[in-house]
Amino acid sequence: MGKPVKDMAGQMFGRLQVLSRDGTRHGNAAWLCRCDCGTVKTISGNELRNGGTVSCGCFAREGRASTHGFAGKPRSKLYNTWKGMKQRCFNPKN
Repeated sequence: MGKPVKDMAGQMFGRLQVLSRDGTRHGNAAWLCRCDCGTVKTISGNELRNGGTVSCGCFAREGRASTHGFAGKPRSKLYNTWKGMKQRCFNPKN
């Protein structure tokens, strides 16, 4: 038996307001959300809680989702170097 689902209706996550439960997606509760821009979209509860989704996509389209300019671009050599540095600092098995 799975974990009980916490009702998130009415809560705000970034630009998204949770309207109601909308079934299950990939084993997680899915929620019907309305973005500040008016778009209604179904989003996984896990993505809402961990900050993985903060809008319907309008935030990224406005170009304000990234401060470094690499968002949505293929993984660069610089990114892979940075990722390796973080692994060496935070992963005791590396």
